[in-house]
Amino acid sequence: MSTLRKRTLLIAMIAGLTTATFAPSLLAIEEPEYRVIDTIAHAEGVIEVREYTPMNIARTRVTGEFLRAGHNAFPRLGGYIFGDNIRNEKIDMTAPVAQHADESGGYWVSFVMPSAYSLDTLPLPDNASVELISVPARTMAVAKYRGGWSTGRYERHAARLTSAVSDSARWRKWGAPEWARYNPPMWPSFLKRNEIMLPVRDMESLTAHQ
Repeated sequence: MSTLRKRTLLIAMIAGLTTATFAPSLLAIEEPEYRVIDTIAHAEGVIEVREYTPMNIARTRVTGEFLRAGHNAFPRLGGYIFGDNIRNEKIDMTAPVAQHADESGGYWVSFVMPSAYSLDTLPLPDNASVELISVPARTMAVAKYRGGWSTGRYERHAARLTSAVSDSARWRKWGAPEWARYNPPMWPSFLKRNEIMLPVRDMESLTAHQ
């Protein structure tokens, strides 16, 4: 059997095993609703501008290294959706897991709550370090990429996103970047789906209303 054939079969086996392992929770997983309202051309890949509908999130603040933030936050957020709440209720996992830095050097890590819940119907967390908040509709410029979760890869695509928005005549940066990861840590790196999201404002619309 050729080396290429062996490699193809190995990749298929890994992907098949991983899919089978996570199929109950990942194949029908819910993601936030949005529509693409614009695109920004860039030499390293097109940037999407998305309009997101309001959503509810569970979030917690952690400190430490950038790449450890999600790991440090998961026992709290995972605990909440697995039943660590006042109703001992299990809540469906969604995607992505989002992370952004705050002004004090820490990180907010969040899970989007299923759309079947309102903020009033979500069970309150038992852990006081987990909070439930409503996020209003927002406009985000998004750089998509696949691969592992290295700091270097994140920084390269964050720079691509920032550069594209800075060069745009229509869109202006309006907040801090947010890292969105759609797969569990054990997912093969070459299959991992990631996004960096940047809040933006439509300068054409602001000018038209002045």
